[in-house]
Amino acid sequence: MTGEKILDIVRGIYSCDSQKYQQLLRPWQYDKSIGPAQSDMAMCNHKKTNCMKTYLKQCSNASSKVSKIPRISIGLASKLLLEFRNLKIIHLLRDPRAVMNSRYKLGWTPVPGGAVSLCTKMKKDYQQSVKLRRLFPGRIHTVFYEDMAQNFEEIVKEIYSFLGYQLNAKEQIRLNRMTSSSKNGNAGSTQRRNSTLTARAWRYSINTKVLIENNKACSDLYQLLGYPQLGSKTEARNTSVPLRITVK
Repeated sequence: MTGEKILDIVRGIYSCDSQKYQQLLRPWQYDKSIGPAQSDMAMCNHKKTNCMKTYLKQCSNASSKVSKIPRISIGLASKLLLEFRNLKIIHLLRDPRAVMNSRYKLGWTPVPGGAVSLCTKMKKDYQQSVKLRRLFPGRIHTVFYEDMAQNFEEIVKEIYSFLGYQLNAKEQIRLNRMTSSSKNGNAGSTQRRNSTLTARAWRYSINTKVLIENNKACSDLYQLLGYPQLGSKTEARNTSVPLRITVK
């Protein structure tokens, strides 16, 4: 899918034009053998009568529209900053070894090629985000997953402030319950018994080859983003080594 088509999907979301982005997604769904029946809106219509009307009403009346868009480049997303004057971008980063560990287990991208591609993109995205913060003050905010896992309340307050909202007591309690749940949810769930342990879990399960190849490809990125080098699995499992070293 081309960059412009991706942006058209995002435009459809922010314009509450569900037909537009569903139409754009349909060829991709067929190509990936997903089929239109598995689309979010199709599933919604299957479960509820007038689901589309409900969605459009909620979307049109919403004070904010939030979309999580994995893998889109910051350079591409930034094109919308000129188009949507109220648009803000939260750029989420995570240790590339954790990302590659997950992808390797799922069989998505092998090393070393996957590690080289990932870290090249992450470096470029981060450098672009730094430039964009100067060009568009107050409209792009960088968040590190590891910082959020360890200092959840502080980082969430920063995010709410960036978006122009105040984190009230009720919302704070709800979010704390999500990250300190009595039990862990599934892989796609936000429910976590201990967020810090979740953020550190990859260090105990990472394949040696994945760790070595990532270190070869991403050493300069670690330094740029403040991630420890971790030359071996023994170092990775050492709990005295922080998830992230603050970059000054």
